[in-house]
Amino acid sequence: MANQIHPHENNSHEKFSEVLNTFAGISQEDYSLVKNFFYLRSIRKGGYFIRAGEESKSFAFIYRGLFRSYYCNEEGDEFIRNFVKPNEIIAAYSSFLSKTNSIVYIQALKDSLILECRFDDFIKRTKDILAWERFRRILSDLLFVQKEIREYEFLTLDAIDRYKIFIKRFGSLEEEIQDYHIASYLGITPVSFSRIRKKLK
Repeated sequence: MANQIHPHENNSHEKFSEVLNTFAGISQEDYSLVKNFFYLRSIRKGGYFIRAGEESKSFAFIYRGLFRSYYCNEEGDEFIRNFVKPNEIIAAYSSFLSKTNSIVYIQALKDSLILECRFDDFIKRTKDILAWERFRRILSDLLFVQKEIREYEFLTLDAIDRYKIFIKRFGSLEEEIQDYHIASYLGITPVSFSRIRKKLK
């Protein structure tokens, strides 16, 4: 539960600090400025970090678990944007920046532990601190690049090549992801995905 001492709390903060240092050169001293704003939260398999239509108030570091981010149309069809694994960050970031409700769902695919922080608390605490401004810039650049690469893959590659790229990115997690979720990520039907996997194997 949020705001309760959890046996993994110290380890999760240590891991996040390590990842931040590698990702953006954030020192332990820099992290200590915001550490108390991050709280450990558990989300059970099938639970949501955020749903479309909700206000984007926070972001989180995945300590353990696996998430999918996806869109859903009025007919209820789901379109998976990405899978997010440990040591990565989840957020409806564009919704926060545009001050609009989320258009994306972020759902746990397995029992997960995250370090969560409210955007407002984080920005107030890190405003005008060079190291954290660098972190925000690098994160925004990374999200932009990921979006551009994803668009390129869909516009120029066939499903077989997209699956090969999926294997490179998420191969170690393939057994933990349902086939129909992988098919949705690739933009094909489960039947087509089954054929492609059999062909490659």
